[in-house]
Amino acid sequence: MSEREKIEQLEAVYEKNVRRINSLIGIYNLVKSEGRGRKKVTETDTLRAAVVFLHSNLEDVMRGLAVVFWLKNADIQIINKVPLLHEEGKKRSDKFYLGSLYQFLGKNIDDVIQSSIKDYIYNQFTINNLGQLIEEIRNLKFSEEIIGNMTEDEKESIEDFFKRRHRIVHHADRNPESGQGQHSAKAIRVEIVNKWKHEINEIISKLFTEAKTKISV
Repeated sequence: MSEREKIEQLEAVYEKNVRRINSLIGIYNLVKSEGRGRKKVTETDTLRAAVVFLHSNLEDVMRGLAVVFWLKNADIQIINKVPLLHEEGKKRSDKFYLGSLYQFLGKNIDDVIQSSIKDYIYNQFTINNLGQLIEEIRNLKFSEEIIGNMTEDEKESIEDFFKRRHRIVHHADRNPESGQGQHSAKAIRVEIVNKWKHEINEIISKLFTEAKTKISV
């Protein structure tokens, strides 16, 4: 599969996942109670699921781009942080014994390097805040203007998105406040979820556009 085909496949999966996110938001719009008051937690859980899915979709795109461009860019500093494939329980990349290579006898060194990179990316690669996203865009050797041209309000919104996803995944979006008028989970509005979806889509669209200008046919 050519580099272009890999990017096109990655883009197709991303767009399919966007439709799944839209479906979750659509379910919320169908089941939400009437009136202007705060919606039930069980109704807004589909919005929480959409936030989690939106984050996983972003990470999936960044992983796919890393698989292509870490090797293509041949940046030794980036590749040096990748442990040798199948080094059991080992997350460090600074040392391995010659015997560790025995399992790869008869294999092409290109395949060993590529498989090690893929294993690292798909098992250890995470993006949990805006700073990490910016760093990984730099590691791709993509234009920092993808993020740099965002306004401070937009950057703050993206950071809020990462924080909210973390709260949902690791704390079930629990509301620390108690008492009359308080629910078991923090309030979440469909408008903010749609806003985050639009902002993440803007970033990913720019990533795909730049990726296509950097790859072979």
